[in-house]
Amino acid sequence: MPRVIPGISEADRVRLQLLGRRLSGELASLIAAVPKENRTARGLAAFLNVDRGTAQRALTASRLSADPMGALARGPGVAAIRQLVRGAQSSGLTSEPSSGLPVAADQIEEALRQIGVSQARLLRTLGGPVYESEPSSPVPGEEQERRRRLFEAAADSLGRVMDTRAIVLMVRPRPGRESTLQVFGGHGVIGYRARPDAMPLVIGRSIDPPSADQDHSSISPTPAPALLSGERVLLEFCTEPLALVTSRRHSREVHAVVEPRTPGESADVVLASNAPDDDHNAMLGGGVQEMRFNVRVPARGAVFDVYLERTLAMRCVPTLDLLLWPRESGSPRANNWYDALPGGPLPRVLGPGIRHAATDLYARHAQLTEALFELSGWDPEAFVGYRCQTLYPHWAGCYAMNFDSRPALDSETDEQDPPTRTAGA
Repeated sequence: MPRVIPGISEADRVRLQLLGRRLSGELASLIAAVPKENRTARGLAAFLNVDRGTAQRALTASRLSADPMGALARGPGVAAIRQLVRGAQSSGLTSEPSSGLPVAADQIEEALRQIGVSQARLLRTLGGPVYESEPSSPVPGEEQERRRRLFEAAADSLGRVMDTRAIVLMVRPRPGRESTLQVFGGHGVIGYRARPDAMPLVIGRSIDPPSADQDHSSISPTPAPALLSGERVLLEFCTEPLALVTSRRHSREVHAVVEPRTPGESADVVLASNAPDDDHNAMLGGGVQEMRFNVRVPARGAVFDVYLERTLAMRCVPTLDLLLWPRESGSPRANNWYDALPGGPLPRVLGPGIRHAATDLYARHAQLTEALFELSGWDPEAFVGYRCQTLYPHWAGCYAMNFDSRPALDSETDEQDPPTRTAGA
């Protein structure tokens, strides 16, 4: 749901959005470089030698990457941004965390001047951040048409296409090891078709193969055994005859590859997966965790659900980024501003349990969700669901669902660091 500012063109609105996203990312980088004990309004003001109001606005804007207009409206003004830069330089911080802020300040100042809008007007017009409670917002007609053309061009070039990419993940603290998260789920390609000369479709990867001397294939006497470490094919959700699903090994890496038996034949292939615990340790400790999928195969639709155990859901705020893929290796979330693509959907809260799991994009999605919970042995009523859903997902895009468990900002109570909280999936 785009922000509407009376008297401002669509091009100018997009320009302001990009600047707001950049400001949020630059401020997040600066704050991350400050000692942890100074990451409150009072501590930041003292460390950077700025007034507390400026520090509070900087903290607020740093959390609004999903609401870039809100970051512009509620963040520090141009003069205050420059004051933050001077404070960072005089405090002894390296130049890198604040190196982009002077440029951001110049760009914001120039944009506001050219567009003829003030920061105060933005704040009056926009108010607080917007959250979408309805199903994921439909992509505006013009944007959807651009994505449809990109979908058709990519499908023609790559020689492969699918109707729907379906992903379901469930996340909970591991019983007996509360500092570690347990992640289980499934992912599938629905209605996959490919030409004989198409690129191979890799739908799973493992660096810990179950056997060092065996390739696993769906054409073995036992159809579709475990392909990868912690991953297996769900036959009841696959088309018959089953597409050729094989493993290919290089050194310690094993990839699960789908090849339709007949060129152009439509195939559904769904895997269940149990992610290694250490893949998700980074989200613990009151930070922001990305759960994402990359659009490697042109698809007519995508549905991506994450179910958090209730204690995690109560501590997290979900947001959604649409980023250019592949991202730079090791790129921090603070750099998302230059990878951000326009027109991404907003996350939808499905609520407790799985009663709202159905979707028009995949007729068996609710059944798949129920089956995955049965396989895991987990009670779906103990979980809260979140959804990213879109038509014509942006090819070569990355849809990143973020779960922010950082302490809430409260100018009256930020004298002390709040207790560490656990992030979502």
